[in-house]
Amino acid sequence: MNEKRKKLLRRGLIILLAFIVSIPTLQLPVATVIIYEAIFHTRYETAPWLGFQLSDFPGLSCSEVTFSADGEELRGYLYTSGASPADAGGIVIISHGHGGGGQNSYMPFADVFADAGYLVLAYDAPGNDQSPGFVGGLPRGVLALSGAIDYVSSRDDLCHLPIMLFGHSWGAYSGANVLNLHPEIAGAAFVSGFNESEDMIGYYAREYVGPLADLTMPYISFYERLKFGREVTSVSGVSGMAATDAPILIAHSSDDGTVPTYCGFETYAREFRDDPRFTFVEFSDQGHTRLLYSPEADTLTAEFNSGYTAFVEANGGEYSEEMRCAFIEEFGGIEPCFEPDGELMALILQTYAAGAAAAE
Repeated sequence: MNEKRKKLLRRGLIILLAFIVSIPTLQLPVATVIIYEAIFHTRYETAPWLGFQLSDFPGLSCSEVTFSADGEELRGYLYTSGASPADAGGIVIISHGHGGGGQNSYMPFADVFADAGYLVLAYDAPGNDQSPGFVGGLPRGVLALSGAIDYVSSRDDLCHLPIMLFGHSWGAYSGANVLNLHPEIAGAAFVSGFNESEDMIGYYAREYVGPLADLTMPYISFYERLKFGREVTSVSGVSGMAATDAPILIAHSSDDGTVPTYCGFETYAREFRDDPRFTFVEFSDQGHTRLLYSPEADTLTAEFNSGYTAFVEANGGEYSEEMRCAFIEEFGGIEPCFEPDGELMALILQTYAAGAAAAE
């Protein structure tokens, strides 16, 4: 083989090798973006049978508001039990979790906070219930909450009030991370939350594809940074809580299978356990959501589930939305199954009171 042909062959092999190597290099980031959008290009609606009505909470009233966040006009609700902006102890902003619809499921907590003398702003994040668009990604929750805080600060009748945060799951992640943008928050309570978007995405990716998930994480981080900006993707809940002087309560259950404690609670405890402005509340058998509700509510939920099964069997044996709604009416409503845990709520209100006092 002459020297010219050898050079051509060598060059061809180099090109072929480069092409082969480039296939996974190109495919992996493209596949990551496609999968990411498939997961988060979604909407969530509160199930009809789980929806609360204002009439379920005697004494609670609300007015609808709208505010802008990340290019969407979001729907919010300002709750009160009679307190006016002039005499309220502060305003609590509720950021809801991911996957079950918007703020409606958190109305029992809005009722508790309003009854304690606070105004309460709860809203539907993008892609949930009455707000337009799609979820888009976990960092979008931070942008939505930041928009809610900006809205409160822009209103002449609300801007003087100390702002408190209450977040659960995605909402707790959003609340902890929004402190990087709004360290002026007076107090906060974060339940079943996680520290960074990567913590949650990585956890679920490893559940499905094992160690291969770790290869995609740099691409996910880069894509989120391009999509949502550095201000909400180059930070964490830890950095947010370190940026503020606000008192903060953090609650989690050790058996949480939706957001494991190592994704948030354990990280926060390592950083802030000895800081007197933090209160850590750890449950052992309350899962991801039940820690929010009273033991009596747990008992009623068990009665509801067993009663529903018997009701369906006695009425044809076919499970349906209509059948469930009929049973709820016979059961007397679902509100008692979602009674907030009194001890946890008391600790949260103590946290808010300390924050309001420090803000004076």
